[in-house]
Amino acid sequence: MLAQETPLHVVVASLDSSSGASVANDIREHLPTARVEDVDLSRFRDRPLCPPEGDHPSGRVDLVVLVLPETFRVPEGSHAALAEMIGQFEACGPVLVVLEHHDDDLGIALLRAGADDWVLRSGFEPASLLYRMVWRHRVHQETSDSDISDSLSGEAERLLEMLSPNTTPITTRTFTYGTVRKVLPDLFATFLEKLNALVDLAVEDRIYGSSSRVETDLIALSESLGFVRAGPRDVIDLYVTVLKERIGNGPAKRQALVMEEMRLLVLRLMGHLANHYRLRVIGAPLRKGERGDQR
Repeated sequence: MLAQETPLHVVVASLDSSSGASVANDIREHLPTARVEDVDLSRFRDRPLCPPEGDHPSGRVDLVVLVLPETFRVPEGSHAALAEMIGQFEACGPVLVVLEHHDDDLGIALLRAGADDWVLRSGFEPASLLYRMVWRHRVHQETSDSDISDSLSGEAERLLEMLSPNTTPITTRTFTYGTVRKVLPDLFATFLEKLNALVDLAVEDRIYGSSSRVETDLIALSESLGFVRAGPRDVIDLYVTVLKERIGNGPAKRQALVMEEMRLLVLRLMGHLANHYRLRVIGAPLRKGERGDQR
């Protein structure tokens, strides 16, 4: 079979080292060309197994096989823990859960938590099962990537229409005499670099839940834009440029996450820019609880 001519990289993750080793050895026996890595989950308690870009330290992962021992039970009302456990493999690839005991309720809960499939240890047949899962996931991924790329392209085209000369005379007279891209190309490139960095920071903050400087840097960017009299169309121009650069870049789930974070960032940037003009240019009085110095 053509699909099986491609060696797989499989990560076998387990809560019980003996159970994980048994499954890993089974895969090696039936798929001698496969690269099989046995991982103890306790090592990755405080961080995802794979970085957000989907690159495993040992190279691209085709499939994660999560082995749950016979003693594994989910406490009542603690199904969120399953989602967290499955979520750490999201950037790696599809997740197949191997159960050492028959538990349909647990299997269904695992699917709801994000696992791609589950199988009993007694019915685990690596030779056919693993390749079928990998190629099914790749076909689904290609379809999802295409749908998201089409969505991103459509959004970029709609926003580009807003930047056309026929639709921006009012903002041209209100703010600068031309777009920042045309009048100050070097500064536009700097703003573009800063917005790109903010998108990466926001995505990292979303994935890891870490405290970052996103809001501080966003306010600083809005003030820099305000200093050169940039307007809403310039913010849209920056957004569209970043959007077009990132179309088709990375897995579908990450593209969707980037798109969502970019939209939120741009909305917040518009708000900070409007606030900059209200306080620094128009000189509107401060509202209750508002600071004049945004820094």
